[in-house]
Amino acid sequence: MFSRYYSSHSRAIGGGGKMGRFSLPLFVILGFTRLVGARVSGHIPEPQQVNFKSNDFYNVLQWQKGSHNSMNAVYNVEYKMYGEKHWNNKTECWRIHQMFCDLTQETRRFMEPHLARVRALEANGQSNWAMSEMIIPFWETVIGPPRIKLIPQARSILVKMLPPRTPFRRKNGSWMTLDKIYNGIEYLIEISSNLVQNRSDLYTVTGITLSVWNLKPKATYCVRAQIKILLFSKVSDYSGKKCVTTF
Repeated sequence: MFSRYYSSHSRAIGGGGKMGRFSLPLFVILGFTRLVGARVSGHIPEPQQVNFKSNDFYNVLQWQKGSHNSMNAVYNVEYKMYGEKHWNNKTECWRIHQMFCDLTQETRRFMEPHLARVRALEANGQSNWAMSEMIIPFWETVIGPPRIKLIPQARSILVKMLPPRTPFRRKNGSWMTLDKIYNGIEYLIEISSNLVQNRSDLYTVTGITLSVWNLKPKATYCVRAQIKILLFSKVSDYSGKKCVTTF
């Protein structure tokens, strides 16, 4: 039986080294299959340095292009909460050219861990998914400095701190500020004047207002402030300086 099969198979391929009309050598078939597979699924480099940048609970996924990715590459982004089985498409970040994707609303449950992944696509295929590290926004978001409002008075200044606004809203529609999420916020306020160079006074307050008395009249004072949340080891940068002249 084996000899009859071998003989008929050899005739199908063609005697004397001649190829049959409908048969191809096995190495040609395998090579063609690999070529088609490469063009469909692709093996282009995956994106690099995939990570979240989180500021005041505004959470943006960002990445760098993989080595040898062309300028025409586009990207798809998916996200999920840790423990979920299925990934979700971020439709606004599907086939995009920019290397960032705003996932603020998708990660609004800020006490929960979140993951995201991104894939590059080019004309000759697509990359593997590149995964971000897990993020829990409550612990990992970077807090920004307060805004400052100065009200000059007779030989005094009233300093008002405006905590950073978050992307969350209260039931009445107003924006929720950082002090409504974290307990134990302190404001470190630095005040300097044009009367004495290289000298400043520091004040630490837990409220959002500070009255500074017994100042010189018609003198200019400059103020900047930062936020500290020692319980959660968070310290903001200083705000920009604001100046005002007393009466």
